[in-house]
Amino acid sequence: MDAIRVVDKAIIAHGVPQRLLSDNGLALNPSRRGVVGQLVDHVARLGVEAITGKPYKPTTQGKNERFHQTLFRYLDKQPLAASLAELQAQVDTFDNIYNTQRPHQGLPGRVTPAAAWAATPKADPP
Repeated sequence: MDAIRVVDKAIIAHGVPQRLLSDNGLALNPSRRGVVGQLVDHVARLGVEAITGKPYKPTTQGKNERFHQTLFRYLDKQPLAASLAELQAQVDTFDNIYNTQRPHQGLPGRVTPAAAWAATPKADPP
């Protein structure tokens, strides 16, 4: 399952989170429908609590949706990727700029997200 591969890649890069927020879609967390999905089962075995936003309340994931809008605007200004590897390189470049070079207006002192992350105490993994 693609979602499990993506979550595992994030865990390798950043560690095991205490919680994983997703929407209520069948592919990510169908628990509100009485079904334990593959992703929920996978993260539960790691001790991670899978949580969802309230149904029909998209503002819970609003920051993530806004991030996607910024990413898509960046990609629209890039040459059309000729391959998946080229597209991944463009996304990786964006990620570096977004997190390490761009001061964030919503953070105190307009620091970069990477600087704010580094300065924040981390929760212990589950």
